[in-house]
Amino acid sequence: MIRVAAAIAAVAVFLAAFGCGGSSDDEQLSKSEYVSKANSICKKARQERQQLLVKAGKDVTNIELLALLETKSIPRYQQMVEELSKLGLPEGSEEQAEQALAAMRKAGAEAKADYGKAGGSIVKADKEVEALGLNECVF
Repeated sequence: MIRVAAAIAAVAVFLAAFGCGGSSDDEQLSKSEYVSKANSICKKARQERQQLLVKAGKDVTNIELLALLETKSIPRYQQMVEELSKLGLPEGSEEQAEQALAAMRKAGAEAKADYGKAGGSIVKADKEVEALGLNECVF
């Protein structure tokens, strides 16, 4: 029993000393680094989403297009947002980045639930990301 307690204490000390995978203030990106990395992530996701539409072709019906959006394009957008959140928040623009990520999450969730009613959330998210300099991250 004492050995188990000692092992748990040792793990706790190790995690406290070296962290458990979260980012620290030392690793915080400058705003320009954040914008560059975020735009790169978004550009890749946007190209993937556009390829889905190109593959669908011009003769796709509205129902097929909505199904494609719901099953492929919107989930890729949501994945992109989670990739962005893993970057951490940019130094000096933490609140602005938090607001942009929250608006993007809301837009993704509302678009997934009912794309036709998500317009307002999408516009708000796009304004938030553009204000932050994330021009590649619009919906």
